[in-house]
Amino acid sequence: MHREYGSEYHETGPVLRDTPSRVLQAHEELGRVERALQRLPQAAQQILRLVKFEGLSYAEVARRLEQSQVATRKQLSRALARLEAELRGCN
Repeated sequence: MHREYGSEYHETGPVLRDTPSRVLQAHEELGRVERALQRLPQAAQQILRLVKFEGLSYAEVARRLEQSQVATRKQLSRALARLEAELRGCN
């Protein structure tokens, strides 16, 4: 894979610049994740969106869904496992 480096540096090394092919690849991957997410049960979709996309904390999600933080963590763990399985089966 061709990588283009700029003259900017971060403490971990050169800053990787987005090339058109990397942007396209990221866009395709995002579409793949969205399609896999849509195949999950509604409850799994909801918890993934709240935590991973909206950035809510477990406490905020638990309050919104009127459940405990423990239940929220368990549901998120199950939802992530289901999403991973969907992505493995998705080509």
